[in-house]
Amino acid sequence: MNTIRMDKPAGWAGELWRESLPLGNGLTSALLCGSVGCEHFWVNRFDRWEGGEESELPDVSGTLALQRERILQGRYAEANGMLAEALAEKGYRVKNAAPMAPVEIRLRFESEHNYRRYSRGLDLDTGEAFVSFDQGEAHVERRAFVSRRDDQAVLLVRTTGALRVRIDKPEDERLTMRVRPEGGVMADRGAYIEIDGAKSLLIVARFDGEPLMDDYDRLLARHAPLHRAAMGSANLALGDGGDHANEALLDEAHQETAPVELIEKLWRFGRYLFACGTAEGGYPFPLYGLWGGKARLMWSQHVANENVEMIYWHAPVGGFAHLLRPLIHYYSGKLDAFRESARKVFGCRGIYVSAYTTPLNSRPAPNVPVIVNYIGAAGWLCHHFYDYYRYTGDEELLREEILPFMLEAAAFYEDYARRDERGKLLIMPSVSPENTPGNFMPEDFQEHMGHINPVVWNATMDFAIIKELLTNLLALHETHPQDAARVEAWRSMLRDMPDYMLNRDGAIREWMDERLEDFYTHRHLSHLYPLFPGEEIHRSDELFDAFARAVDMRRLGGMSGWALAHMACIDARLGRGEQAVECLDTLAKGCLLLNLFTLHNDWRDMGVSLRIDAAPVQLDALMGAVNAVQEMLLRVESGRLELLPACPARLNKGRVTDWRFPGGAVSFEWDLEKRCLSGEVRAERAVKLLMVYPAWSGKNERELTIPAGERLAL
Repeated sequence: MNTIRMDKPAGWAGELWRESLPLGNGLTSALLCGSVGCEHFWVNRFDRWEGGEESELPDVSGTLALQRERILQGRYAEANGMLAEALAEKGYRVKNAAPMAPVEIRLRFESEHNYRRYSRGLDLDTGEAFVSFDQGEAHVERRAFVSRRDDQAVLLVRTTGALRVRIDKPEDERLTMRVRPEGGVMADRGAYIEIDGAKSLLIVARFDGEPLMDDYDRLLARHAPLHRAAMGSANLALGDGGDHANEALLDEAHQETAPVELIEKLWRFGRYLFACGTAEGGYPFPLYGLWGGKARLMWSQHVANENVEMIYWHAPVGGFAHLLRPLIHYYSGKLDAFRESARKVFGCRGIYVSAYTTPLNSRPAPNVPVIVNYIGAAGWLCHHFYDYYRYTGDEELLREEILPFMLEAAAFYEDYARRDERGKLLIMPSVSPENTPGNFMPEDFQEHMGHINPVVWNATMDFAIIKELLTNLLALHETHPQDAARVEAWRSMLRDMPDYMLNRDGAIREWMDERLEDFYTHRHLSHLYPLFPGEEIHRSDELFDAFARAVDMRRLGGMSGWALAHMACIDARLGRGEQAVECLDTLAKGCLLLNLFTLHNDWRDMGVSLRIDAAPVQLDALMGAVNAVQEMLLRVESGRLELLPACPARLNKGRVTDWRFPGGAVSFEWDLEKRCLSGEVRAERAVKLLMVYPAWSGKNERELTIPAGERLAL
């Protein structure tokens, strides 16, 4: 079950990398294509970025008052573009960097025979890719991995016949390749190497150092235990298991619904990619992971108005809280640029985090209204930083990076927020990513990636983010005292927060003003933040049904792949397991490639997503699906665990092992048909929990107090 297997080769014309086999150690990555006649082995490194440009950031802070004036005058379209225009008029030019194309090691094989019995796949347990097929009387096998021990890419080709192959040398000064055949004759032709008559061939490639040559199995043995450790102890087993090829699983998903085996493999594969795509000492997990197949890929930057955050939702519960450290280091390392942006763009203290950043870009980019006016990125990132502390108790990182970042984010909101005539907090301008109020949209609007007039005021998301940030700072104040005047300012802001509002459909408004109408054909679900990913709204709240209504009003034709994953998480928070798993069904029908990479959108006009021709790979959707599965089976909140809160009938039995909560881990198994549920809670530090059982169990809620180091049976 811990294997991803395919019976067909990669099949995306002109971009075979999209359906290739991904390998990595969080720093170095590789893609093994698996083509019979010409193997493509693409190798890359996390720090290979290019093309970033930033001019000096001009001071346009006077624009904010003018924007507010135009909005109050009803001149909304004028206000929408003012900030971007002011930056451009003062000569601000910016171009986001992008990951470099991977370095290709190409192997061209000669054979007089067709292939039979083709198979390829990934062993998620060892992090090894495999390809096998028969040619004539010979059996051919290829195996590859990226070593966690030696930080190098390793490829083995062997046959029961004889190899005739040309190996094109990689064109990158940082990458060193070594080749060792077994038998046959090897000739160096300058730009390429020829091998004739060999039984096997080993290729080892390493960035910034000399590769370690050794027997393939010994190299793998050095790597595999480290890979298993990196994958962690969290586990999930659903149904009765199975080991079908991806083709069969996807065929079933297209004809009916996603089979249980596919849902489990999405969880496993997403976690595998996450653990292989980021590491301490590296960068945050990018939208393509480390597996983008060419230069200047669409949306390949770190985008923090949804995508960065979705990538990390699953991490704490899945035992990957430690992999939030690269995310924290990355953004904390840009504080000086973020302070400059807050001061020069808005005239505020604290930090302004641009939604788009790269290792080479920190200031506002791209210079378009929907991005430069979005102020929620810093606060939303604080959600993840605070989660890291809740799960790990890492006091050192809290003091050195997390709390300083949170305080800077709060300082910006303290300055940016105003009071209206009733004394209520007013956020103006305000962007609800990346939507425009319905009354500002043309009646015949068809381009669902367009941003007509996103810059308005009082986006529900902004209030939810600020409320969460200030609440968390007040909680930290109990153990890490802060300046008394600031603490009182936070309490005052919380007291003056306006109430969430309902629209005429009985749904939570996306903008908290009756003059701004909701637009439902849109991929973002930002205004549902208080329900998810926040923890503010619960089933007992009177607004709970209004949040559910807001989900139901969203139209399928406006969804993206990641939006379907986001909606699955929200449905799980609503306790609606059948709707949650249906979102994953739709994702599988429209936005899932043969190797289980996820796409931004369906490209075939099937009506299951918005329509753009590009259909870029976006692995945030896969990470969101991992979290959706976790949310269906376990809801974790401060001091509260709910077992099987949104378990659909399809997932009628299974086993969860070592899923995390702040202070410990929980394992349990269930069988809905037999009405069986059992497990245990393990405390790593003393914890008090409210354990909530599913209604069918007949058990009441139970308060648990567990000393550090002890276990309690459920």
